[in-house]
Amino acid sequence: MNTNLNAEKILEYLQNHNSISNSEAQNILNMSPAGVRKIFVKLVEQGILIPSGANKNRIYRLSQESKK
Repeated sequence: MNTNLNAEKILEYLQNHNSISNSEAQNILNMSPAGVRKIFVKLVEQGILIPSGANKNRIYRLSQESKK
């Protein structure tokens, strides 16, 4: 699957929701935990998402910069 398309789906989800977890993204994208994690890592490195929490309780929110 196209990583950019999957990242866009995550960002669209976050337009209507405060945060997203790995399991929520897995359901939306129909992907494995590892595949979703790769997308999250890319979005965090780009400064688009901010992780919060540890390990299995981690959630991701849009950064203030990406909300502009």
